[in-house]
Amino acid sequence: MDSSSSPLATQDSVNTLMDLVKSLHVKIDKLFDIKSTKAVLVGSTMKSTNEETAKCDEETLKVIIAKTNDKQLKDAYEAGEITHKRFPENKAPGKRFLRRDLMPSELEQERNARDEARRRNLDSDCLRWGVRDC
Repeated sequence: MDSSSSPLATQDSVNTLMDLVKSLHVKIDKLFDIKSTKAVLVGSTMKSTNEETAKCDEETLKVIIAKTNDKQLKDAYEAGEITHKRFPENKAPGKRFLRRDLMPSELEQERNARDEARRRNLDSDCLRWGVRDC
């Protein structure tokens, strides 16, 4: 090996990479902290009025907290630190389209489009083409 060749990594480049990793780690920790303070209840139906719905949600929350037998959780609820809301708040209740399965012809069309994008990317030696999920 030639002794005049430059090293693969300098201390500055390592420090820069370490700073980037540390900053990403802090951001990810904050994201997990935010997510770990929320719970989602799925399947609770809407009542005839918003007031009835809020009252029913409050009762459901009380029952769930009581069933946990967690003193810290109960104290937080009694102190008003635990709240509830419907999501999304700005939309009227009703049926919403969640997803539907693709028909065989649509699956085939999607496969063909992905194959075509892959072929074009290989031909152009760069990532230029893609297929958007709908």
